[in-house]
Amino acid sequence: MFGNKENKENNEEKGENTQEIAEKSAKKYKIDEKTAEIEFNNFCEMWSIDNDTNEMNEEDKAGFEKQKSILVKAFKKGLLILDRENRSLVYTISERSEKAGERIILKGMKGSDLMAADRYKENDSMHKTQAIIASMSNVPTSYISSLDMSDLNVLQACTILFMQG
Repeated sequence: MFGNKENKENNEEKGENTQEIAEKSAKKYKIDEKTAEIEFNNFCEMWSIDNDTNEMNEEDKAGFEKQKSILVKAFKKGLLILDRENRSLVYTISERSEKAGERIILKGMKGSDLMAADRYKENDSMHKTQAIIASMSNVPTSYISSLDMSDLNVLQACTILFMQG
């Protein structure tokens, strides 16, 4: 593949071998892919989100798979936890945001969460999305807007899937 030879030589210059690189990569994940997929499926089941891609058209399937990929990665990193006892998702803000380590709790979506978006004009889609996320997590919209895009992407993926439930 493109770049593999250059990457290998660069890593050898740093004194890293393939085993060390694999160990570094494994350390960035708290749980394995299979367990993260199970957690994602449990999330879908908890909120009655249809995750049967065989029933979806190609456009819907692509959109669903994109959101799934984002959430599975967050589960793998240990940033997203399914709290079955409290029927909620707990998201730990990544080190990329000023609020690193703080937690946001999402308990699903209600009609009032969607109504929070009504304060913004039709063309203000990002404001609307952040208002919905803020309402679902019971924090000010300014808190959500201060987060890094990597954190917003996870919260937005949750929101999009909650809307499908």
